[in-house]
Amino acid sequence: MMYGLSGIGMFGGWLTMLVWIVILVAVIYLVIFLLDRITKKSDSSRLDAEQILRERYARGEIDTETFEEMKEHLKRQ
Repeated sequence: MMYGLSGIGMFGGWLTMLVWIVILVAVIYLVIFLLDRITKKSDSSRLDAEQILRERYARGEIDTETFEEMKEHLKRQ
């Protein structure tokens, strides 16, 4: 009878370890996913700002010197 309980306990140990591995993998995946979203969002906002800057330059709202200064400022951020 003790042998039978030991076998269940051993299976429970493996099952517990498997659950923790799944949780660890899920947390790692979540962190990578969130970091990827953050970097894509910041890249896309910078590209949007550059697009707006180009449109303003094309419409003649800003001159070449201002355009170049603002473009360099966006690249540094």
